[in-house]
Parts: sequence; structure tokens; C-alpha cells
Amino acid sequence: MTFSATLNTIKLLTGMIKAIQFRSTATCSIHEEGLTFTVTESQSIKAIAYAKRSMFERYRRGTDIVPDFDIHLGAFVDCLGILCPAAALDECQIQYEGVGSPLILTRTDSEKQLTNTCKIQTLEPEPDIQSLSMYDSDTEQTVIMKASWLQDALGDLDSTCDRVSIVFSEQDPCFQLFGTGTNGTSSITEYHEDYAEPFISFDCSREGTYKYLYSHISRCTKALDQASDVSLKISKEGVLHLLFKMGSNANDDAAYVEFTIIPCID
Repeated sequence: MTFSATLNTIKLLTGMIKAIQFRSTATCSIHEEGLTFTVTESQSIKAIAYAKRSMFERYRRGTDIVPDFDIHLGAFVDCLGILCPAAALDECQIQYEGVGSPLILTRTDSEKQLTNTCKIQTLEPEPDIQSLSMYDSDTEQTVIMKASWLQDALGDLDSTCDRVSIVFSEQDPCFQLFGTGTNGTSSITEYHEDYAEPFISFDCSREGTYKYLYSHISRCTKALDQASDVSLKISKEGVLHLLFKMGSNANDDAAYVEFTIIPCID
């Protein structure tokens, strides 16, 4: 068996997959540290769902390298829903036997003496999926904040706006997020240094304004809905990196969703 695991947080994994479901397929990678599901769009935005090893009750990976494979996200979400309907046990087994094999999900209800099995066809991965990335050495601006505060700020934006601007400053207001709608309506959210409640951490290396397409930023909405905290980093080239800590339990460090977004070119 190349890979087998027991997952007892089906609902959490389902939410993570839905958060990156802006494309029909994702590339699944099986690591020693856990599973990742990666989605890219036009080399402009990349989203990764991280299900760490500690998220699983049991996690076994063969000693050989396991090649990546693509999986249809709609089918994956549907199967998770079948295995874990409302009020059901939040647990299933996952198996993968190697190239060309399906991803097998199994749930056994010993009380009802019932076993449900879903087999999802795997596909050859798309090329160059890892080309959009950001390294800590390139980080220019960093803020870690409560997800609800960023959710409110994005919610205040006019849905017709084309671009979203993020402003970092060493003076008040230290952090701004604003956009202008097609009807000329502007919305802006400001955070001040002396009002630290939204921030867990804030580090501004220099003043800067960074612009991104609203259509890209809005891809993060489903992740933001489920997150407790969010880390926002911007590179020297303006690449935006958002890391969402998923779930409501502050002690959970097993589930994350990451978005990397390129800036607008004026």
C-alpha cells in the first residue's frame, strides 16, 4: 500500500477543499508531513490546502516517492459528503496504491454493519503548478490578524471594484485596504497602530501601496469564512501571500489554506 490514513475530521477537510474550489481539479501531493491540494489559475493565483499529518488519526506513507496526481474537486467533495452526512461519524479511511490507481475513501459504521466506499479516478498532474511561489527572504511587509477583521474589511468593498489596494505605513494609519467601484463609490478600512486589537503581529519595513485584482482577492472568501487567524505577507515584488489558519479551535495547527497572488501591473 503506497498510502493509507484514517481521517477523523472529514468536515474540516471538506471545508478546506471547498475553499480552493475555484478550478475543477487540484494536484494532490502525499508528503511525510501530510497532504497538500494545489490549484492554480493563469499563473496569477495559486491556492494550497495543507492537511498536516497531525490532522489524521493514522497516517502511513510508503518509503518510495509517491508521484503527484490530479483529482476532480467536485467528485472529492461529493464523496466526502456521502461518507459524512449531517450527524454522522466524522471519520473515514483514505487509500492510494500508486500511479493510475483511484483514491479510495471508505467509511465503516459498525453499529449498522454498513460500509460505504467511494473510488475517485486520479489524473496526470498539470505541468508547472509550483512555479508561483514566495520565499521568506523576499518578505517586505507582514501582518498577522484575526480573520474576522480582514473579513469585515473585504466585506465593505464594493463588489464592482476592479482593484484592491493594500497600504502599509510606518505612521498612522499603519494599514489600509480600499477599493473604488465602477459607480465611483470608494470604501476604505483603516487600522491604527494604537488600536492593536485586530493585530496579532505587525511589521512594516517601509511605506508601500500594493494593488491586486478584486477577482483574485475574492477567491479567498471561503477560506476566510472558516479561518480563525490570517497571516498576510507581501514580497519586494508585490506578491501577496495569505495563510489562513482553518477551524475555530485556537489550538489546532493541522489545517491551513494558502493563497499566493501576483500584483496588478499598471
